[in-house]
Amino acid sequence: MKKRSLIVSYVVLTSVFICPSLAQKGPSAVYSQNPEANALFLKAREYSGKSDPRTGGKLANAREAIKLFEQAVQKDPSFALAYVELSRAWLSLGYSDPDGATNEEILPPARAAAVKAVELDPKLPEAHLGLASLSTMLISTGTGPNANTNSRFNCSRTTLGPMPVTPLI
Repeated sequence: MKKRSLIVSYVVLTSVFICPSLAQKGPSAVYSQNPEANALFLKAREYSGKSDPRTGGKLANAREAIKLFEQAVQKDPSFALAYVELSRAWLSLGYSDPDGATNEEILPPARAAAVKAVELDPKLPEAHLGLASLSTMLISTGTGPNANTNSRFNCSRTTLGPMPVTPLI
């Protein structure tokens, strides 16, 4: 359980330091040209910021953030950054908490959102960081392609599928 929390912490820290556009901005920040999608995105970020149980947050906030991010991408299907944040919200449900979700529950939708973000905007660094963080999590928890099949955290490869290879340049 501690390993999963450590990985989630790593994902959060690297995303803030490496990709400053993921850092929280004021309520007037514009991320989508669709005003409804942008408003849903900003509201989802508020919930997401209150979802870390290590700082007194509730995972129920992560679940609400997921709903709002999903609504945002329905309003603006080309909203790559919302897919990045949707992936991160799914991963936040993996905190060691009685209300947390299993890897089998969180990894497939987190992966799907991260892959969609890269497909939508291959030049968005946050999208690649999200996918790389997810790949790192899969490897370090024993759920990646080289996983020991006896691992407690093992997920079906057919569920997750292969991680896409994206060019670095």
